Amino acid sequence: MTAATAAPRLRRNDGVNDPLAFVLRKAPEGTAYPVAALKGKVLVINFWTTWCGPCHALEPIYQRVAARFAASPELVFLSANCDEDESLVGPYLAERHSRTTEVFADRLDELFAVNSFPTVLILDASGKMVFRANGFDPDKIEQELSAAIERASGGSGSNSGLKAADAPGP
Repeated sequence: MTAATAAPRLRRNDGVNDPLAFVLRKAPEGTAYPVAALKGKVLVINFWTTWCGPCHALEPIYQRVAARFAASPELVFLSANCDEDESLVGPYLAERHSRTTEVFADRLDELFAVNSFPTVLILDASGKMVFRANGFDPDKIEQELSAAIERASGGSGSNSGLKAADAPGP
């Protein structure tokens, strides 16, 4: 299916300007995922596409960071797919084993003016953006992301005994 023959996408969350008011969809099945249920938690969101080489390179690093903080109930890691052709997402996800919740971006990328991939954001417990990485340096992102998560969670994130500066590289 080409872009010219693809059915127009429904504009989800039109007019919504608060990230905590968004209702996303789990990928690939499309079940509702209301972000409001996450209020009071720190959200770490990786915006990605199936065709993005750097997104593929970030994926194992992002998964390691998510695994490191998995014991922290106040942290939620989302991977928000931004593909125009959502039919590509199911087969792609079937080949990988994600530790994060996979969702369709459903205009959340537009709210945060994401126009390069990958882009990683951290929203504090009130929904305020406190960290943004447009692209990444593979030698620094794991440490930077871990340190930003620690700051956003008030140092209460479980980092398996590691300080952010001690976090292993890719």
